[in-house]
Amino acid sequence: MKYVVDYGNAGVLVKEKNVEELKNAIENLIGDENLRKEIGNKARKRVMENFTDKIVLEKFEMEINKLILKT
Repeated sequence: MKYVVDYGNAGVLVKEKNVEELKNAIENLIGDENLRKEIGNKARKRVMENFTDKIVLEKFEMEINKLILKT
């Protein structure tokens, strides 16, 4: 998940099952409109650069080819 979220740049990560940390992260985002916009814009840019249909298809195709070569 860290690859997708890119902590501090395009998202916020919290420790698994840490309710207090999750609460603090949500409160921080609720209270800081600029931070929300910044993270949202960076996340959108990251998705557009790394997860387009073409890019995902190319990666999928590479993985399929790796599996074929193993057999």
